[in-house]
Amino acid sequence: MLSQIRKTEFTMNEELSPLMALIRQERPKNELAVQNWADSLRLSYLALPVKRIDDVIALENPTPLVKISKAFGEDHTLAALVIVVNDLVDFFNVPNSMGQEQIAYTVRMIRDEYYYFTIEDFKVCFDNAKKGRYGKLYGGIDGSVIMGWLAQYAEERMQAFAEHNDRKAYSDKERYERRGDIQKVAEMELRQILGRNYKSSI
Repeated sequence: MLSQIRKTEFTMNEELSPLMALIRQERPKNELAVQNWADSLRLSYLALPVKRIDDVIALENPTPLVKISKAFGEDHTLAALVIVVNDLVDFFNVPNSMGQEQIAYTVRMIRDEYYYFTIEDFKVCFDNAKKGRYGKLYGGIDGSVIMGWLAQYAEERMQAFAEHNDRKAYSDKERYERRGDIQKVAEMELRQILGRNYKSSI
């Protein structure tokens, strides 16, 4: 996982999405400007064109939380997560909701546990929760409920990525077979059997 994340460093010439540009922006000082910034970030988050895990898999330049923190700073990452979680909490009209201290504590747990998630992952997961995919919400919403939803999503995500990688490996194998590259096919099959212990001879 970390080896994949290390490959996603921001470069000086990389064009940022509107959402990433807002996350990078220094948080304004006065109250009205802060509210305008938060509203803009929330609207950019809600406008993300992802509905399923397959949409997350298809992202050309995925931006996990650890990458955002490294590029823009920890405070920027946490501020973005607070807005994302606030949007989720505000959606549910329940008697027992979360205060800002609870939200702040929850987003730190999210940052620590799901550092490899992208903002798009949270969009798909929390939209699923809003639709009731993870079950009906009884009584109230708190950090444990949110972490439970994320755990369910993480399982689905892991399965989806595994299936995607299997399909890609099968496609590669078919391509090599059509080219008559028997050595490549053998290498792939050995790698599947032996895993990390296998060293390619090519």
